[in-house]
Amino acid sequence: MIDGSRTSTPRRIAPAITAFALSLILPAAALAAPWGFLVSADGKTRLPLDKPAVVVGSGPGVGAVVAHRTVSKKHLVIRHAKGIVTVKGMKTKFGTLVAGTLLRPGRSMQLFKRTHLTLGAVTWTFEWGARGKIIPPQRKAKSPPKGSGKTGVKRGV
Repeated sequence: MIDGSRTSTPRRIAPAITAFALSLILPAAALAAPWGFLVSADGKTRLPLDKPAVVVGSGPGVGAVVAHRTVSKKHLVIRHAKGIVTVKGMKTKFGTLVAGTLLRPGRSMQLFKRTHLTLGAVTWTFEWGARGKIIPPQRKAKSPPKGSGKTGVKRGV
């Protein structure tokens, strides 16, 4: 307060209070645990997904490394926000299949529990981690088109 920086103290305290409040609600193991995994087809390899956005590929500096000649350096991005997991395709030579559907570069698709991802010639399965039990996946509700007159309420017939 002597140097006149009244706003700097609350900015430093707010993250500490938020972290303390979360520690009361969620166990420490759940905060540190990955929210999901990519599991290899043989089940021997599990790649943890522990950040809000994880780049998957064969190159250096990616969040989850899949060392295979048909996997691009930056093959795809898996995002987790508000209980919804999406996968976004990058420009790849051998392509990506999500549950058997081709994922075009720049497009996103929603992932659900045990969704199969084929990166080039390698198949992986998406699975929820410890945090998935706390924040379960939610399906996006489809609303009727605007102006269609379909409100979901049935009148007496």
